[in-house]
Amino acid sequence: MARLPALIDDLAKHDPRGRATVEHVARVVREAGLIQTTKRGRGAADMTVSDAAALLIGLCCTEVPKDAPDAVREFKEMEPTKLFSRRHYFPREFASVMGAQTFGLALEQLILSTATLEEQGRELSRRTTHRMRPGSLSRPPSPISRTRDHYLWAEVRFFTPLASASVKVSFQKTAGSPNLGHLINYLPNNVVKSAGQFEPTFDREVLVTVELNTLARIRRLLDGS
Repeated sequence: MARLPALIDDLAKHDPRGRATVEHVARVVREAGLIQTTKRGRGAADMTVSDAAALLIGLCCTEVPKDAPDAVREFKEMEPTKLFSRRHYFPREFASVMGAQTFGLALEQLILSTATLEEQGRELSRRTTHRMRPGSLSRPPSPISRTRDHYLWAEVRFFTPLASASVKVSFQKTAGSPNLGHLINYLPNNVVKSAGQFEPTFDREVLVTVELNTLARIRRLLDGS
């Protein structure tokens, strides 16, 4: 099982801001009670998927570390809105993600779902070798996304400073077939309850995208694999 320093080390490898910033965000989020507070070193508690989701939100949704706790609270409680969602059939592997009542729970379920995708990918690779035709996909699938039934990938998008988020699942039945998808957006509770009517007050938008491989790496750390 992973402890907080291990998760910081892994995320810092892929964050251009460096380990010091990742560690700073982790510290303020933990001190705010959004990541479990325990002893350091060997006595530290194992991270939960909720802890990992809180850290990921804190890193993706703030430019200033001290603002991370407020961002984590706001994003985790965001509710799905049907106003801008495109709902099609989506693979059963993501049913728990799309059924989540808040963005925080959806992110946690998406992290956990990578275990199923990886197992299916391993089973497929044992049974057959599939060669993709050049140009058959608009983007190459991640190594863990090839299951027995679909070519799958997913991404999470974080938008600031007008806080919102989205989860997008894309899939193809076969290589070269139409690219289908399921997109669900999340907005702050007061926006959802007012039928999504709001007026942007910023003339800039920052987008951070996290894809399936990063989420799978986090889940592997949590599992200790």
